[in-house]
Amino acid sequence: DVRMVLTEQTDLSQYMATMEPANTAKESALFYNVDQTRTAKPQGYPEDETTTPNTAVARLNAREPDRRIGPSIILKVMAGDTLQAAVRGYYHQQGTAPDQPSIPAEEMVSSLLAALPGLAGPADPGHQASAFGAGRDQGPRFTAGDLQQLKEKDPQTVNNQKPRAYLNYVFFDNQLNFVEEGSGVKQVQAEPDVLETLSSGQVVAKKSGYVYVYTSNESQQDVLFDNLVVTQSTGPILEETHYYPFGQTMAGISTLAPLRLENRFKYNGKELNHLEFSDGVGLDIYDYGFRNYDPQIGRFIEQDPITDNLATLSPYQYAANDPIANIDVDGLVPFGIPCPGTSSLAIFFEKVGAGISQFANSPLARALSISIHTLQDAGMIQNAISTSNMINNAFTAVGVGIVSKTGNTGGSWPHPIHIRSFAPYETFGGGFEGDSRGYSTALGLGEGGSVTSRVQYAFSVDPSARTFNVGHVWSNESRHPILGTANATPNDKANITGFSSSMDKEGNSTVSFTANLSAANPLTEPLSPDIDVHTKFTLTENERKGTLNVNVVQTGDAFPSAEVFIGDTNGNQLFIGVSPAMGNPYTSLRGDNHRPMISVKFTVTMDKKGVFTSVIQGNKTYTLNQWKKLMQSQPTTK
Repeated sequence: DVRMVLTEQTDLSQYMATMEPANTAKESALFYNVDQTRTAKPQGYPEDETTTPNTAVARLNAREPDRRIGPSIILKVMAGDTLQAAVRGYYHQQGTAPDQPSIPAEEMVSSLLAALPGLAGPADPGHQASAFGAGRDQGPRFTAGDLQQLKEKDPQTVNNQKPRAYLNYVFFDNQLNFVEEGSGVKQVQAEPDVLETLSSGQVVAKKSGYVYVYTSNESQQDVLFDNLVVTQSTGPILEETHYYPFGQTMAGISTLAPLRLENRFKYNGKELNHLEFSDGVGLDIYDYGFRNYDPQIGRFIEQDPITDNLATLSPYQYAANDPIANIDVDGLVPFGIPCPGTSSLAIFFEKVGAGISQFANSPLARALSISIHTLQDAGMIQNAISTSNMINNAFTAVGVGIVSKTGNTGGSWPHPIHIRSFAPYETFGGGFEGDSRGYSTALGLGEGGSVTSRVQYAFSVDPSARTFNVGHVWSNESRHPILGTANATPNDKANITGFSSSMDKEGNSTVSFTANLSAANPLTEPLSPDIDVHTKFTLTENERKGTLNVNVVQTGDAFPSAEVFIGDTNGNQLFIGVSPAMGNPYTSLRGDNHRPMISVKFTVTMDKKGVFTSVIQGNKTYTLNQWKKLMQSQPTTK
């Protein structure tokens, strides 16, 4: 019996070893072999703007046993987690091409295992006794043959004209068995005196267990590594628990994602009373509703309330002593044992006074029979889900593509609307290039302008015609000195939901809708969570009076900064609202959040041609330029 706990939430964690002395305390708590391999950056080492200042690197040389394995980290992974590792590599050629023999694979594996904490000596300061969890009396099962196998997976990693120095990423299952799928090595490939980036690319963990990311050098010459970055994005699995038939946990092969709240609903979905006392102990029994169950003995600890109806079974039995064929749902008769009138539903009707004899043969009783038909029920559930999705998609298509056009059909003043999320910083989130700007209504790069954003959504709305155009969403390039350049546009998402409209006798035409957009960093996707922004609009336009009432509430991740503006028939762009960046990409972007960002109400006056003339908020009137300056004076960060 295997039970999994799944989630739709994705968490992103990033670990970085800069080798800088100022970061020693933090990096030594996460990485191994940082202090042992640190050395001052030598003269002639190329400039690297990943960290400022950049004064130290890791020097590895196989001639020195303590410098064969460089900065490394061990992470707990669940099946489906995505990992990406990258590191800077550099060497200075002395003389001709490297012709000194490399260290045998057996010695490298021995050095590797010796570097693991708690396995071949005392742990590094600040680390637990064993990075692979408590109670381990032996290290991972990783041999010289396994290491050679990883090198041969990629022909580029067997280059005798280059130093045999590598970025390594090796997966192990929960029993510390080597997992080849997903594991790999990347050899230094650049010419001498050229700073290069070694990257694993995005790798998905196929089994729950551990990943060991480390740098190594088998050559008898110096190779320098710096700025090791490891990014982990969690997959859908939070917990995987294996059970013996009567409910005892197979602890050796069960696993739990780190840093998660305990799931108390386990075997058959029942709540386990576990560690509930202040002294750290617990009863370790399951609450089945009518009775409590002890999986250690495979028995309930109270008598069955309907034991008279099951004369051939013990009043303490569980699942009729056959948990493979039967299941006990609520502490009464187990599913699969015919006993008319003894289901929990029947007992409920009996207790509330309904005539159980009349109910027993009713269609409802037959539909809710205690007999379980797993495959049939699963099929019905799947059909229901498919039908629900089909209906939902159909209504979504209707809501987007077909909008009511009753009433005034003038539609002469469609208003373009932009929603943009931008990074006001020069760099952020571990070296990613920002947009380095303040709030702006200028057109963006990609639509004839030069302003960049992390994601932007442009669409149009005509309140008087009560119609909208879904528009399009796009992103500008993401840049990083190590990870390179990429564009997220193909994976950006935007839509308009909940569109409704009305018109009163005074000529006020009102539309309400929510514009949603999301986008992730393409250089770390699917590792990085989305930027999520939800903007609810209520726009009331009166062409005869020349007014447009604007009521907008925006929620989302509140990182990075955001701006919303609307245009008129003459090309003027008017700020609706702005939102400063709060927090950071590591904590703010996790999950689809609904943090307050913008909440604004005002009225725009227009001439007879639909050109904006002023903004009225409360008892104050602003010119268009005054309103723009007011918005641009707001801080871009908080």
